[in-house]
Amino acid sequence: MALEVGTRLGPYEIRGRLGAGGMGDVYRARDTRLERSVAIKVLKDDVAPSPDQRARFEREARTVAALEHPHICSLYDVGREGDVDFLVMQYLEGDTLAERLSKGPLPLDTFYDYAIEIADAVGAAHKRGIVHRDLKPGNIVLTKSGAMVLDFGLAKLWDAPESGEDLETRSRSGLTSSGVILGTLPYMAPEQLQGKEPDPRTDIFAFGAVLYEMLTATKAFEGRYATELVTAVLASSPTPVPSLNPLVPEALERIVRRCLAKDPEERWQTMVDAREELRWVREQPWPSGSAASSRRRALHFWALLGAGAVVGAGLVASLLLRTDKPVDSVPAPTARFAIPLGDDESLYDFSSAAVAISPDGTRIAYAVNRGAGRSIHVRALDEMESRPIPGTERGSDPIFSPDGEWLAFESAGKLKKVPLSGGAPQFLANLAFSAGASWGPDDIIVHTPNFTGGLYALSARSGEGRRLTSPEKNQGHLWPAVLPDGKSVLFTLWAGQPSYDQASIALLSLETGQWSVVLEGASYARYAPPGHLLFLRGGTLFAAPFDPEAWKITGAPVAVVENVRSDPLDGGGLFDVSQTGALVYAPEIGASPARRLAWVDRSGDRSIITSGPTSFSSPRISPEGSRIAMFLTGQAALSVWIYGISQGTLARVTFGADEHNVAWSPDGRYVAFESGREGAHQLYIRSADGSGEDDPVTRGEHHHYLCDWSPDGRSLVYVEFHPESGADLWVVETEGNREARAFLATKFWEKQATFSPNGRWIAYVSDETGDFEVYVRPFPSGEPRVPISSGGGEEPAWSRSGEELFYRNGGRMMAVSVTEAPEFRAGRPEELFEGLYHYAPFPTRTYDVGEDGRFVMVTEPEPAESVRQLNVVLNWSARLTGADPK
Repeated sequence: MALEVGTRLGPYEIRGRLGAGGMGDVYRARDTRLERSVAIKVLKDDVAPSPDQRARFEREARTVAALEHPHICSLYDVGREGDVDFLVMQYLEGDTLAERLSKGPLPLDTFYDYAIEIADAVGAAHKRGIVHRDLKPGNIVLTKSGAMVLDFGLAKLWDAPESGEDLETRSRSGLTSSGVILGTLPYMAPEQLQGKEPDPRTDIFAFGAVLYEMLTATKAFEGRYATELVTAVLASSPTPVPSLNPLVPEALERIVRRCLAKDPEERWQTMVDAREELRWVREQPWPSGSAASSRRRALHFWALLGAGAVVGAGLVASLLLRTDKPVDSVPAPTARFAIPLGDDESLYDFSSAAVAISPDGTRIAYAVNRGAGRSIHVRALDEMESRPIPGTERGSDPIFSPDGEWLAFESAGKLKKVPLSGGAPQFLANLAFSAGASWGPDDIIVHTPNFTGGLYALSARSGEGRRLTSPEKNQGHLWPAVLPDGKSVLFTLWAGQPSYDQASIALLSLETGQWSVVLEGASYARYAPPGHLLFLRGGTLFAAPFDPEAWKITGAPVAVVENVRSDPLDGGGLFDVSQTGALVYAPEIGASPARRLAWVDRSGDRSIITSGPTSFSSPRISPEGSRIAMFLTGQAALSVWIYGISQGTLARVTFGADEHNVAWSPDGRYVAFESGREGAHQLYIRSADGSGEDDPVTRGEHHHYLCDWSPDGRSLVYVEFHPESGADLWVVETEGNREARAFLATKFWEKQATFSPNGRWIAYVSDETGDFEVYVRPFPSGEPRVPISSGGGEEPAWSRSGEELFYRNGGRMMAVSVTEAPEFRAGRPEELFEGLYHYAPFPTRTYDVGEDGRFVMVTEPEPAESVRQLNVVLNWSARLTGADPK
C-alpha cells in the first residue's frame, strides 16, 4: 500500500512519492528533528513478506552505509515502523541522467565531467569490495555538485577471491544461489545474463553502456523483446559512436568499446583504469599533429579577441563577414564571449522571445528591465554600449526585418514596427498573448496572436493579414520562423502541456497552406543556412542537418549549447541565430526566477508576503481579506491557487494546465477563472475550496478572458478577443441561461474592466486615442464615458470605498479621486510611487487593492535571480565540422 502524505515513519514525515524500484518505493520526506528533506525507500507490500528480500533490504543498508564519497548518495538512517522497513537517504535535487538523455546526447565537456565523477564513485565502491550490479542512467542523478550514483539495492558485498581462484567458477552462495538474475537488461554484462558471479568488471560493462548512451542518447543494446535484447548483449556490437555523434574523437570511442567487450578479460580491469583513460583523452589536443598546432595558434588568436570583450567581438564579427579569406587559411573556430547588461538592467525573461539577432549577425536586440521601466535595446557587436530604441517602452519579443533596418516588437497587446534609423512606431496588429513572430522576405510577418489561435500572416507595409493555420483542440501553433526563401515557415506544435516530449516541430508551406511534422520531441526551431535546424529539448540547444526542400531531417541531432534559458510552459527559448553563423542566447541561471507577493503602501514601502521559487501572477484579495487567489506558473502549469495570508498556506484550486485570471464571488465561496482546455479560452466557476466540478459559463469559437465579478454576484465582465478586430468587453450572467451581451464593442481595443464596489460603474482601458488610457462608464447602460488617465494608463482598480481609482502608467502607480453626486467626476491623477513590479499584457490587471488601502503586487525577480548577460557564439557550426575543439 502506498504511503499517504503526512504518514510518519518514526521522526520522518512523508511529503510525496518520488518513484519506485524493483523492490522499494521511494518517497520524499521531512526529517522533523533536523528539519531537512530526505529520501525514504520502503519495501513494497508484495516484497516485504519474503525473508530473502528482507535480507537483501538489510544488506542494502550495510552496503550503502559503508560508502562515503562526494558522488555517492549518502545513507542517513535505517528504521522499521510497524511492518514497514525503510532506509533514509540523502535527498537529491536534479534530473536523473536518463531524464537528461531523453533530450539528446551530452556535449563533450559535460560528458567528461560526469563520466569521470561516475567512474570515481563506482571505483571507490569497488575498493570497498562492493559491486553495484545495476549501474544505469536511471540510477545516476545530475545535481549542482555533479553526478551522484545511487541505488545500491542490487549491490553485493564482493570479497576478492583467494589467490588462484577463478572468478568464473567461484562458488555462488547467498541470495543468488538460485540463479536469479538481478539488474537491468540493456546494461547487464554477458556474464551477468549467464548467471555468473558479478565482479567489478561487470560494472565496467554497464559503465560502457552508460557512456555510449551519454554520447549518443541511444542505448548500446536494444530489442523489441527481452530475448532479442539478451541476444544483442551476448552476441552483437553496438553501432560505432562516431556514426551517431561525429564530434566524438576516436580515442573516446576506443574507451567505450573496451568497456563493452564481451569477455571480461578484454575490458578495463579496474574502474580506476577507465577513469584515468577518460582524463587522458580529455586533456589531449584535438585534432593532433601539425594541423593541431596551427589550430591552436588560431584558437589563441581568437581567445585574445574574446578577451578584448566588445572590441574583440566587433573584430570577430567583421572577420566573419569578410569574403576575401585566403584560400589556404584554416577554418575559423568558434568564438564565444558574453555581453553583460548594465548594473541596473536585467533581461525581461517573462517573454519567451526576448532576444533576437539581425540576419547579418552584426546587431542584437533584447528586452531590458531598467529601473521601473522596460524597453528594447539594440547592441552592435562592434560598439561598446547598447542603445534603447525610442518608442519601444514596455516592449518585448523583438524581431529584425530581413534587411536589418526595422524592428518589430510586441507592446501592450499590439504588434508594432519601428525603423532603427529613428522614427515613431507603427501599429501592425492586435495580440492577446504573443507567442512569437518572424519577418520573412516580401515584408511578410508570420505571427501567433494567441497561444491557441493559430498562425497568421500579415503585410509589414499595409498590416493586412490572413489566417494560416487552425490548431486542433488543446494545441497551439507557436514560435514561427520563416525560412530565408520565404516559401515556408517552421513552427512549434505545442500540445497544451508543460512537456517538451509532447511538442513537435512542423513546417508549413506558405504557398499551399499544407504542413507536416518534421521533428518530434522538440520546440522553438530556427533555420541556420546552409542546412541546419536548431531547436530546443529542455534547456539544451541542438542542431540537426535539415533539407528544407525535402522537408526532412537528414542526420542525427548534436548538442550545441546546454543551459539555454527556456520556458517549459510554452516551449519558447531565449536564443536566435543569424544567417552568417552567429548565435546569441540567454544562459539558464537555475530555477525559474521567483516572483513574490508583496504588500505595498501608498508611499511605496513594501513587505514581502511570500518567498521561494514560485512565480505568482494577477493576485486577487478575497472579499473578507484573508485569502489571495492567483494563478501560478512556477508549480503546476498555469493553474489557480489560493494563499492563506495568516497561515502562509498555498492550496491548489484548479487542476488543468492552462487556467488563469481569477475573480472572487462577492461571498468568497467561489472563484471564476478562464481555461483553454477546450481550445478557445472560456470562463468557468468553481468552489474556492477546490471541491466539486468546474461549472462552464461561456462557450464559442472566440477567446474569452476574465476581468471581474460584479458585487451583486450576477455578472462576469470579460474580454472577447477577435484576431481581426481586436478585443471587446462583454458581460455574462452567472445564473439562469448564462446570457451574454456586448457591453462595449468598438473598432478599438478594450480590456481590463473592473466593477466599482457598488456595481454602478465599470472602469476599463481603451486605445481609442492611439495610446491606452483609463475610462469609466455606467453599468449597465454604458453611456456616457468619463476619461480618467492622461498620458497613458492601464490596469484600473477601485479602492474598497469606491472613492478612488488606481491605475498603472509604466512603473508608476497613480491615484484619482472620484465622486458620483451629482454626476460622476474624476480628479487630477497623482503619482503614489514608482517601482519595478510585474507587468504582463494580460486583458486583466496584475495587482489588487486591500481593505486597508495597501496594494498586493508581484515583485520582479531580484538581480541575483535575473538574467544579467547574453552569450554570443560566432561560427557556432564549427562544432559540427571539427574546427572547434570544445
